[in-house]
Amino acid sequence: MRFELNDGNFRILDGKSSKLLDTIPVDSRYQKVFKTEQIGQFLLIVIKNEEEEYEGVVYDLNLRRVLLKNLSKQIHVHMCNFESVSPQNLFLVFDAGKGFVRTKYVFDLSKSKFHVFDDMRIELQWIAPRTFIFYATPKEGETDLPIRKDDTILEEKRIWRNGTIHRTKTTRYTYQD
Repeated sequence: MRFELNDGNFRILDGKSSKLLDTIPVDSRYQKVFKTEQIGQFLLIVIKNEEEEYEGVVYDLNLRRVLLKNLSKQIHVHMCNFESVSPQNLFLVFDAGKGFVRTKYVFDLSKSKFHVFDDMRIELQWIAPRTFIFYATPKEGETDLPIRKDDTILEEKRIWRNGTIHRTKTTRYTYQD
C-alpha cells in the first residue's frame, strides 16, 4: 500500500497498481504523514503539521471505514506504537513510553472505549479474546513484600478480563531500567 496526503484528504492506494482504494477526509492543516502502522486489517495513520501538532485515525481495511478518529484527544499519537490486536479483533492496543515502564491504551471496539494502563511493565500477553496478562509494580500498602530490593523492583502478575483487573500471588523482581 501507498499513502498520499493532499488538500485535506488522506488517500490509500494499492502499492502495485496505484489504484485508489479509499479517501479519508482530514483537517487540511495537516500536511505530512508522520507514520502508518498496520496490524492485520487495522491501519494506524498519524499525520502532522508544521507546528508539530499530530492527529491520528484507525482505519479498518476490510470494512473500508474509519474506526477511530481524533485520537490526539485521547492518546499521545506521536509517541504511540500500534502494539497488537486481540484474538477475534475485539481490542486494539497502543503503547507509549520508554524502557520497561509503559503506558498502554487498550481500545474496546465493541464499546468504543479506552482502558488506560499507566506503569505497565513491558508488554501484555493475550490469553483469550477478552483476557490478557500483564505485570505491574504494586503500590505502597498493596503488598507486604518490599517494592525495591537493591537495584530490582517488584512486579506482580495481573489478569485483565473484560475490563476488570484480577491480582494474582505471582510476583518477580526485575532490574530497573
